[in-house]
Amino acid sequence: MPDSKKKKKSKQKDEPKAEVKPDEPDQTRLRRIFPEFARLPDGWVIKTWKKDDKNNGRVYYAKEGENNAWIHPSLGALPAGWQIRLWPQEGTGLLEPKFSIKQKNKWRTSLKDPRLDPKVLKASQKELKRNHGSGNIGEKSSMQIAGSLIKMSKKKKLDDMRRADISKVDISGAYDYLHCIDSGGDIGAMNGGVFVVRLKKTSQLYVEKRFLMDDASDRQMAINELKLMHRVKHPALTFFSNGFITREISAVYMELCDRGSLGDIMSAYKDMRKKSSPDERPRMPEKFLWHCFVGLCDALAYLQTGLHYLGKNIQSPDKIASGWVPILHRDIKPDNILLKSRSQSAERKYFYCTLSDFGLACEDYPDDNPKQDYYQRTGAAAGTPYCKRTDLWALGTIIYNLAECNSSAHVDWAQKDAYNIHQDLFPLSKVMHVEPKTIKLYYSKELRDCVKEATNPDPNKRPKASEMVIKLAKMAKKALKSADINPQNEEERLPSWATGVHEYHAKKPKTREEVIAEKKARTAAGKK
Repeated sequence: MPDSKKKKKSKQKDEPKAEVKPDEPDQTRLRRIFPEFARLPDGWVIKTWKKDDKNNGRVYYAKEGENNAWIHPSLGALPAGWQIRLWPQEGTGLLEPKFSIKQKNKWRTSLKDPRLDPKVLKASQKELKRNHGSGNIGEKSSMQIAGSLIKMSKKKKLDDMRRADISKVDISGAYDYLHCIDSGGDIGAMNGGVFVVRLKKTSQLYVEKRFLMDDASDRQMAINELKLMHRVKHPALTFFSNGFITREISAVYMELCDRGSLGDIMSAYKDMRKKSSPDERPRMPEKFLWHCFVGLCDALAYLQTGLHYLGKNIQSPDKIASGWVPILHRDIKPDNILLKSRSQSAERKYFYCTLSDFGLACEDYPDDNPKQDYYQRTGAAAGTPYCKRTDLWALGTIIYNLAECNSSAHVDWAQKDAYNIHQDLFPLSKVMHVEPKTIKLYYSKELRDCVKEATNPDPNKRPKASEMVIKLAKMAKKALKSADINPQNEEERLPSWATGVHEYHAKKPKTREEVIAEKKARTAAGKK
């Protein structure tokens, strides 16, 4: 009997069932006034517990076909003791959601997310080190180098962050597998699988990228990528969390960028524009274009100089950090530029824009070019090889396509028949480019000029990334001020349909083999 009672109590804790669902107007109102609810994925609804006095008014989440849960499917669990409750407002009686905790038999409420409380973050670090110390994941806590923590903390300096060493033993046992993004080779020919994982006994989500280790060449590429990721530290570059290399397998663990990619945004806008009448077609916000252009260009300048131009207001494009060896990324394309949510206190700001995938990156000029998709063939008509200014051309082309809401807007399809090139090969041909790359007139002159300058087909006339970012910072300030573009205005916000919201926290931990099998079943059914 005690065992059955204990089991029943556990079930009640994990899967609330005494449901009271606010009606549809109230669901809409609650999502509008409370950022936690606004971040619910499609299909999830807000419900409240009404079974007993202890949990009366406590919020939980439900979705058809899924277990009810106290834990937010996208944001994860609240710190111990905290919950969300609906409190009636004085006068109106309308229910108002608040973060709530009972202390000394009294409820304390807040509208601030307790996950971001400095004391909570500090306690999380201690708990992580206790659960994942030298026996599993290295003396340094994963939380110390997690991008989410760095970006939430105003006191943390990026250059001062310590990173866990690359392990020589398999540390994958420290993580639970939740979702398979790629079972191997779908989104990159040189990966052995990409997975969403959760560090055990925490709510911290990461991406695990497995490397192919079939031969000495694969092994060396894995080592190169791990070392480069471990080396770089920039807000617009994917954060290395952990990694390991053994004779049989190797993997890197990175921060999870939870809002998709620039490729996803282009596709969403392209689809919405097809459905809309000509005078109602959505435009990509200019403020967002500047946000992506400036931040990512600063990342390219950092890769080539080791310096943060924006953060330190450096005005000399020829400076370079002592001992720094320049890095070429060589794989800049929309699907490799990922978006990450900010803390809820910054909901009005755009997502962090992060350059990922260092699989083709190298520290010095390569003798060969193992891959050139049509975001990399800068000046191909003149037969010019890959160079330090090539990454900037790729970024400029992405900004051009982002403004056009079409990932292949830079391809000059009108020349296909004239050159008798097969349709599948045409984007890779040397005659592919639209020149010059001029965005629409409803964008500022400053932005139009900067896009054309970054995509100049002649590398000798194209600026270095360090020169470009200095100019971009000035031009963005001038354009946004003269055009009176306010990021708080509705037209300058990214619409909710432009990006997705994950529900990984609602998934139960599984083995790597189980999530791969799920991925194959989704693929067979035509789903992502």
